[in-house]
Amino acid sequence: MRLIAFGLQPRAARFASALCCFALAACEGGLPGSVVTHGPGGSNGSDRFPVLLYDSQCGADCDLPGDADLRVVSVDEAPLPATGDTVLDPNFGTRIRRLSAPSQIAGGTRLRHVYAKSQPFNADNSLALLWDNTGQAWLLDTETAQLQQSVPARNSRAEYYWHPRDPNLLYVLDTVPGAGGPRALFRYRVDTDSRTLLRDFSEFTQASTRGEGNLDAAGEVLVLLGVHADGTRELIRYELGPDRVTARRTVSLAASADWVSVSPSGRYAVTLGDTTRVYDAALEPVHTFPRGTFGHADLCTRGDGRDMLLIDGADLSGADARPLFGAVLPNGPLEVFSSISWSVTPHVSCRNIDRPGWALISVMGVADTRYPVHSNEVFWLKLDGSGSVRRVASHRSDGDPDAYFSESHAVASRDATRVVFASDWHGQTGPSTFMATAPDGELPR
Repeated sequence: MRLIAFGLQPRAARFASALCCFALAACEGGLPGSVVTHGPGGSNGSDRFPVLLYDSQCGADCDLPGDADLRVVSVDEAPLPATGDTVLDPNFGTRIRRLSAPSQIAGGTRLRHVYAKSQPFNADNSLALLWDNTGQAWLLDTETAQLQQSVPARNSRAEYYWHPRDPNLLYVLDTVPGAGGPRALFRYRVDTDSRTLLRDFSEFTQASTRGEGNLDAAGEVLVLLGVHADGTRELIRYELGPDRVTARRTVSLAASADWVSVSPSGRYAVTLGDTTRVYDAALEPVHTFPRGTFGHADLCTRGDGRDMLLIDGADLSGADARPLFGAVLPNGPLEVFSSISWSVTPHVSCRNIDRPGWALISVMGVADTRYPVHSNEVFWLKLDGSGSVRRVASHRSDGDPDAYFSESHAVASRDATRVVFASDWHGQTGPSTFMATAPDGELPR
């Protein structure tokens, strides 16, 4: 759940996730940061992954510097890098560059990306959208690590969606006079620092994804939850090109209490409330997952191009292992993709739209002895059911004193060549954004 109460510093649950790896075929080796190919993969080459580590089942047989197999890795007390400086993760070989610091804004106590499910990078990865402690959004040059400009928005709950191909186009869902929250969709041109109204959904007091939805992969469809003055809730499917609402459906509070979104393919709408519900493009109900299917989740794309739900199954599990469940949309069975220690909390991100087949998982907390890996880490999980993992980085965030906003909430660029996460660097800074990339020459061609 994305927290949007800026005046508060809530105590987030201090659990975090560790992955219990399933039995796989022998790994194909490779140094930390190198590219390893597994299995047949899709025609899009999604198995050749850039920010990478090792196969989860190499175990003690893998000859890897730093002994980076399934064992617990030692996290060094590295000095806090200055903004723009880069350090090397000694266990995983990835470069960690500090992109932001609260001191970059007057009175700043945090300056970080928005959330695990909100894409911070524009289409060419030259800019990243960050968020300060007042709710103001900023654009940062990822090459220089310098703030470029603020993004005009009236409401701290505004939502931001980058266009998938135009690096200068950002859609902003913001409030307008008389609205009770975000309700109007604007086009913001970065190159001219100007915004124009695309559509005011004036039939509602507010209309949004509730902070966790996205455009479809093509940047053409948005599914919103509108709230009427009498409290009635309505799901709408909106097409940006022709500027038209193509479908509507009244939904209950229970069905839509958390978030709504269109799937990456644009074929489905999904609501998460007391459970997860799936609708087709006409917003006709297609499937309702078992009650209790709610938690940190994202809508992903498998290597074969199909839409998929990946969700922290804490509220579905009666066992002593906490599963990450996945299901192919619209109505595939829920399957366990990994098991997680109850002492940790995961966030799920699938914003790597152009390199499908993987989900990015970030965890807060220290795993118990049954799950000795992935304490306070960021890692990739393969979406083929194999349990294959790539460990990216230790995020070095303790969650104090700004507990929620120090959670790592890792998210990748569309092409997955870079991963950002938030960190307080063991309490040495207010929440800041750091970027992990693979070593030079290790990206797939």
